[in-house]
Amino acid sequence: MGMRPAPVLTLRASECPMLNVPPAVIDVFDAMRAASPPRSAELEGCGADLYGEEAMAAQYRAWKTKHPSALESFDKFARAAEGKQVAVFLDYDGTLSPIVADPDRAFMSDGMREAVKSVAALFPTAIISGRGREKVYDFVQLAELYYAGSHGLDIMGPPPRDSLPQRLRSSAAEKHAEKSAEARSSGRPTPRGYDGGKQAGCWKTEEEVWEEEEEKKRQQMEERVYLQPAKEFVPIIDEVSTKIRDRAASIPGTSVENNKFCVSVHFRRVDEQKWERLAKIVKDVVQDYPGLRLSHGRKVLEIRPELAWDKGKAVAYLLDALGLDDVVPLYIGDDRTDEDAFDVLNERGNGYGILVSSVAKSTRAVFSLQDTSEVNDFLRRLVEWKQQQKEPKVYDRHSGCNRANGTTGKLSTTMRSSSAIHSSAL
Repeated sequence: MGMRPAPVLTLRASECPMLNVPPAVIDVFDAMRAASPPRSAELEGCGADLYGEEAMAAQYRAWKTKHPSALESFDKFARAAEGKQVAVFLDYDGTLSPIVADPDRAFMSDGMREAVKSVAALFPTAIISGRGREKVYDFVQLAELYYAGSHGLDIMGPPPRDSLPQRLRSSAAEKHAEKSAEARSSGRPTPRGYDGGKQAGCWKTEEEVWEEEEEKKRQQMEERVYLQPAKEFVPIIDEVSTKIRDRAASIPGTSVENNKFCVSVHFRRVDEQKWERLAKIVKDVVQDYPGLRLSHGRKVLEIRPELAWDKGKAVAYLLDALGLDDVVPLYIGDDRTDEDAFDVLNERGNGYGILVSSVAKSTRAVFSLQDTSEVNDFLRRLVEWKQQQKEPKVYDRHSGCNRANGTTGKLSTTMRSSSAIHSSAL
């Protein structure tokens, strides 16, 4: 048997906690193999030397003694959160939606959407994902949440009080269509277009009206963006995404996702025999951009700006910016990138990380949930617990305060100051 080639790219040891080897010999291919499934020293004594379904079940039972079910341990959490504000942070893929082969079809169920909506009505709630912020929003379609895309590099808040949810907005184009239909049925001349009533007698084409409405929506979305510390990297990310997509086009199953501030290379549908080739393609592109770094998640390689910023930093930023006093933050996630958020909650000493996993794996989370179904159950349990309190302090996302007792939690001015965050992240 021939010798293994030299590592195609060295990663930080912290990027690959499941590999008990010096960082100098950790390469992209090793990381891809190690994450499928991950192994670690934490599993020693849990039957990690056994194989088969029975052994995996035994490992999982032993692992849950260290990371008990968040559902079974709910009373413990409830006692700790009694009389305090709870903030909820959620990953998307593998947490709110099942992991699927095609990342473009990672839809959440209507039941999960209803559960998240109910949580957001009672607690400040954010979704923090490696996906692009706009893509996650398209999946979730709940305006009342905070969204942190690209591992927290792109953070958007809820609309102001006087902005109606998108589903309640009636576009000028729709009004024009109704007006045109009415004119046709009555025999009156059909107008060329209508400006929504802002300027009486000013008529436009239906296409012009639609374009203006779309531009207005884009502007409204941008006004809700609070933080983009890697804005100058957008052209570089576009370039890298295009190069990897072109070079990996000959590898069936590869999916390259441009998340605006990071690139995700999904290899879930790639034949394992082609993983090393794909890893080399990614390495060859990334090594030409010293301002980028490579990390990995569940069947995905991710290229991000070399900034001291991650999901944990995003959680800390939102908690600080929201100005919540005496808060108990919860973070629910399933991936290695969520460990940064678990670390932040552990360092603060007042929060709980919850890992979504059906297998034993290394984690700094306190509790666990087995799958997205249990996440749904936990969120509903959280809502029931809040509603059963005698005087539940309901979070008002518009004013940033707890309505029952008037405790303020207003958005601080740093919420819209990305320059200060950017300088601290470099």
